[in-house]
Amino acid sequence: AAAAVQLAARDGGGGGSGRRPPAAERQGTAVPDGWQPYADPQGAYRLAHPPGWTPVDRGAFTDFVEPGDGRFFRVQPTSDGLQPLPAQQRLERSFIARHSGDAYRRVRLGTTTFKGLPAAEWEFTFVDGGRPRRGYDVTFTAGGLRHAILFQAGAEQWPASQDDLRAFLAGYRPG
Repeated sequence: AAAAVQLAARDGGGGGSGRRPPAAERQGTAVPDGWQPYADPQGAYRLAHPPGWTPVDRGAFTDFVEPGDGRFFRVQPTSDGLQPLPAQQRLERSFIARHSGDAYRRVRLGTTTFKGLPAAEWEFTFVDGGRPRRGYDVTFTAGGLRHAILFQAGAEQWPASQDDLRAFLAGYRPG
């Protein structure tokens, strides 16, 4: 629990006014050679994921899971009609309710843009099974759908995971 608190404090805590540009808008990132293309069977999006990661259809969303260590991307297109920021705020409330006692800390929650579209981002830490974790979620609307892209990793993996996060976001294309 202390690790999650320290992690949130180190990155500025609560608001959406962090010192660095949001992950959704950092420039200069390309999809690395060797990443695998993936097209949503319903045509809602296309993306590229790291080699060896497995797409897992979970009904309302698809996870792209790294073997072994628990990092994953989750993609969820939905027609719920919610705007990005209210959707993220609702998701945060739901997450807090489900993870009571898991040392949840908000790093930031606020508006941003994603590929030039209005968006909202939410970054947070929590403890899962005694292991500190960190998540980043960006939500935007395109093609009549709200797209939510979540990345989670162990807190110790977070700094080394930033290139994968930026590349995954760079390769995401709404249908």
